Amino acid sequence: MRKIILVTFLTCCSFILFSQEKEQNIKPSIEIGYSVLFNNLNSDNYANFKSSLASWENTALNGMNIKFAVNSKHSFIDYFVGTTFMVGADQLGSTSWTSGNTNSSDYIINGGGVYAGISPKLKKKHFGLTSEFAIGVFSFKEYLAIFNNTETPVIDIYDKKTSSGLGAISSVGFYFKIGKIGISPEVTAIFSGSSSASFIFYGFNIPLSYQF
Repeated sequence: MRKIILVTFLTCCSFILFSQEKEQNIKPSIEIGYSVLFNNLNSDNYANFKSSLASWENTALNGMNIKFAVNSKHSFIDYFVGTTFMVGADQLGSTSWTSGNTNSSDYIINGGGVYAGISPKLKKKHFGLTSEFAIGVFSFKEYLAIFNNTETPVIDIYDKKTSSGLGAISSVGFYFKIGKIGISPEVTAIFSGSSSASFIFYGFNIPLSYQF
């Protein structure tokens, strides 16, 4: 199954990068952006009901997004491939223990992936509206651990969620460009799923671009 996913993704990337007509004036560009994603759509209050140490339902992820794009033969569509890596902004943890007694917690969330897709745009020379639709291979993990035997009943929570496989990313935004340099703030969403868990993140990305 993983081989099928990899072949499908590489085929998509090859099509995007090399399906341009020879006579077309190719204008490649690179974007490097700072991203923030929010995780509150993936959480419930179960851990909060059992322990005051759990307070991660609004945890944000910070990271980087890198994207390579080329124009198509249609003036309103670009093709692109990209990668993203995100780390939880609040890698929270606390430890309190004495001999035989522990009241501790820890929380970790991170992930990322690679993707390829199309970008319909309303283009002007210096300003325009943008959108992106892509599929890719994403992997995210979320670990939550709480152990407290200093009171009764003992609280022992270990929740491990991981996703790995095909996913999707989409966004809408605008760009402002002067010469070869541009900035493209956008609202974005990522879906990452597998047989064991799935995540839906939303947030924003602020990339700087350079057109070669």
